[in-house]
Amino acid sequence: MWMGFCVAAVDRGGPRSTPRAAEVRVSRGACAGVYCRPSQRARACARRRAQDQGDESFVATRDILVPIGTLSLIQSDKGGMLVKRFGEELAAPMARLMQVYQRANMESAEMMSDPAKAREMTLEFTSVMEKVAEAKAQIDTRILLSGDFMLLQISAMQEALLQAEGISKPIADAWLAYKLECMSNEAVSAGRAPPPPPPASLRPHIATLSRLEQQSSMGFRLPQSQYTFTDFMRTAFQDVGGVGRAELEKLGDDTTALVKLGESYGTFDRAGKLAYIDQVEKMDERWFLLFKRYQLLNKLGPEYFEFTDQYLKDVQLKTPQEYHQLLARARNLMREAAERT
Repeated sequence: MWMGFCVAAVDRGGPRSTPRAAEVRVSRGACAGVYCRPSQRARACARRRAQDQGDESFVATRDILVPIGTLSLIQSDKGGMLVKRFGEELAAPMARLMQVYQRANMESAEMMSDPAKAREMTLEFTSVMEKVAEAKAQIDTRILLSGDFMLLQISAMQEALLQAEGISKPIADAWLAYKLECMSNEAVSAGRAPPPPPPASLRPHIATLSRLEQQSSMGFRLPQSQYTFTDFMRTAFQDVGGVGRAELEKLGDDTTALVKLGESYGTFDRAGKLAYIDQVEKMDERWFLLFKRYQLLNKLGPEYFEFTDQYLKDVQLKTPQEYHQLLARARNLMREAAERT
């Protein structure tokens, strides 16, 4: 689910009015100079297409995770507040769903011999599932309306994960609606009526959708860890002081400023959005190069590797390379959306 986001952003001023690309480019010293000219953008787009297609030379080097884009340890104030609210709103229906599920397991033998009991339980389970689906749909809508880059990136990663399986988000939503309809039909008819036939749009994807459902992979999930950016700064690097520590803190400040600017991403024009995505990737690259340097010096702390290993398990991915490939696809989806602005 999405409740694992941690807020570590520092408020550096209110949201800005709609910026042009040049305004995005000069946002704070950390962000200056990364706006691409058309020729540069064409080369960058070609490189990103290769990344999206799984170019081995790109993916193979991404063997560690970094705090922006991937770990998302730095959140804007708006994004952090919304994620906290989303977690609170989902907590009650999710807790109720688990209660009903556990009760159904405990009373499974009784349900098999008592059709009325089975009907009652199925109706209750369907009702709770509908509430969870409704809450999830409302959160999806509010993420899209928030305009916050980091939240929109979550939505893009969910879409990219489904697209990798040949499934669009409308198809996934239609599958959930169909499953709820089947459950309701079974409850009302006490199992005597056959399930309704799936819509034509779902039929080519039923095998894939069923597999993803069994694997709980119908959406990209964020981890439940309370590991914050402060923890990261304390544990990721060992025996780093002086110039190295100042460099790390400067990069953290620059990243926080960039994420803060991303609160207003939804108000940017087309060029501003494209320039901002470029800046985020530049910041990713700065973190990655710093990590590789300290990795070669054996100065990355064991707590950090433990956290990133658990992170990959939480989001149901196997390797950092797999995550970076998913992130590249998500960023391409965001570029496509920006082009339509």
